[in-house]
This record gives sequence, structure tokens and C-alpha cells, in this order.
Amino acid sequence: MSDRLVYAGLTHQSAPVAIRERFHQDRESRRALLDGLARVASEQLVLDTCGRYEIYAVTDVSPAELAAAAGLDRVPSAYIRTATGDDCARHALNVAAGLESQILGERQIVRQIRDAYLAAADARAVGPILSKLFQTAIHTGKRVRVETGIGAHAMSCATLAVDFLRARSVDLARDTVLVLGSGRIAADTVDALHRAGSTNIILIGRNIRTSGALSERKKIVAYAWEQLPGQLADASGLIVCTAAPAFIVKPRHIGQRNDRPLCAVDLSVPRNIDPAVARIEGVTLRHLDELLDGAHRIAPNMRAARSIVESHWQKFERWRRVRTNILQSRANPQAAAA
Repeated sequence: MSDRLVYAGLTHQSAPVAIRERFHQDRESRRALLDGLARVASEQLVLDTCGRYEIYAVTDVSPAELAAAAGLDRVPSAYIRTATGDDCARHALNVAAGLESQILGERQIVRQIRDAYLAAADARAVGPILSKLFQTAIHTGKRVRVETGIGAHAMSCATLAVDFLRARSVDLARDTVLVLGSGRIAADTVDALHRAGSTNIILIGRNIRTSGALSERKKIVAYAWEQLPGQLADASGLIVCTAAPAFIVKPRHIGQRNDRPLCAVDLSVPRNIDPAVARIEGVTLRHLDELLDGAHRIAPNMRAARSIVESHWQKFERWRRVRTNILQSRANPQAAAA
């Protein structure tokens, strides 16, 4: 099998969340996918985040064949992005630099790429080429942020959610805001609410142990999952950020709002709030994709960031060409000598 790089994926730029969320995977299913891709690729890596679902591989097959092997042929081809060779490598470095993110310069993507690389390495799915590419990507992402500060003022999804509540007239100094979740994004959301002056924050998590630990750290009230409907009745704001694989907030949880409007934000992929909730009178619902629509802007330090990406991309491509030439000379020493 050759050392040809191939990429196929869905991104926030090419596919709506209703399409992307179909492919969100837990650790076990991602491991199974890596094992399955080994039938068509010598190296493979899956990057699965709220904004993208991407397959990187070293393979002889076409991008369309790689997409089919990853199950992407279940959606119209217009949603799928593909690349080969140096375009694939450049895309990976741009992603790591935060230049392809919904929130320009986001910091989380470097950690997500590192986690994807470690998961692929643990599954023995990466070899010399993808290892070199993603080690380069991680280094590139860190360098871009240190040297350009491109992510220093990037708004987080938590901040966007809080700003949306305020824009919809939720009085953070008086109204109750309910946060569903107990992970990193939930913690960021609570911090953003505190910075905005929110004084009545309630936390509900599906795992009472982890939500209780988070509420203790943040000095807020936590309730069990079973108490969701009762707490929603008195809330003016709702921010959902769990890792649930399906809708966990449905119309029956909210009921009729009467005279108390509810502003709800869903930061999860797959989505955690049933879109039917928006049909309840008095309820306003937005997903992260909708909050970010049109928010991607050009930063004044974009040129410096792209320069760093280009420098590391060129170094990687030189390394790959040298490696290819060495392998070819070993395979055909007589031709190399001639």
C-alpha cells in the first residue's frame, strides 16, 4: 500500500448539525471504526468534535471509497468534503491552528486532535505518516496560539450562550438559569454565567456524583435528573451541554410556560434538546450552529497564523517526499543506482 494521504469528512461548513450528529461516536464505536478502516487503509485516524467528523487515512483507495468505508455514503455527497496528498496535510494543520473552527482560534481543538491521535495510536491505527502529520499538527496549533495570540480573545461557546440569554432579556441578576451537564463545557458555562453576574444558577446532571462535585466546586445548587421538570418550571434560561447521544429535553419536560418565557440554548452534538420544544409558546431555542452562523471573522493576526501553518506544512511535505524516495530506492536499488 502507498503512502498516499486521503481525507473525507463532514464539517460545520459543509453539513448542518442534523447531518453531523448522525456520526457522533463513543469510544467503543470509534475503535470499531478504526479497526474496520484497516481493510482499506494502512493508517487511519478519526477526528470527531462538535464541529466536524473527519477521517484521515494512508491508502490507495479514492476519497469516495474512503468515505463509503467510514459510512459517510449514507448522506448526500454534497455534504462530504474530500482531499488528497498535500491538500489533506494542509487541512489538518489549518484545523489544528483553529483556522477552520466555528470559533476562530478556539483552543479546544488542539486537545481534541491530541485525543484523536492518542486514541488511534492506542488502537495501533497510525503509522509513520499519520504520526508525523498529527504530531506536526499539534505543534503547529500550539505555536500559532503562543506566537500570534489568535485565540486569546476568541469567544467560547459558553460565552455565546450566555450572551444569547442576555440578548433575549433574561435578567441574569434575578432570573434562574438551569445548566444541564457536568463536564468541561458545563463548568465553562457556569464560569461564564458568574462573570455575567448570574446569581441563581442551578445545575442538573445525569450523573449525580459528577454534577454534585462540579456544583460543590462552583458553589451552586445541584439537583437530581428526576427533578428537571420542576426546576424548568421556574427557570428563565436553559443551557444544555451533556454528552448524551440523543434528545434528553423534550416538550413533556417543559410543559406549558404560561407567563414565564424560556430561552434555551443547546451546545451539544448530537443535539440534546428536541427541536419540537421550539413550538411551545414562550420558548425560544437556539443550537450552537445557529449562534455561530456568520460569527467566523477575520482576525488581524490571521496572516501570521497562516504563515506558521505554511511553514510546518512545507516541512512535513519535504519529510514525506524524502521518505517516499528512500522507500522507492530500497524497493528498486538498481533504478536508484542508475
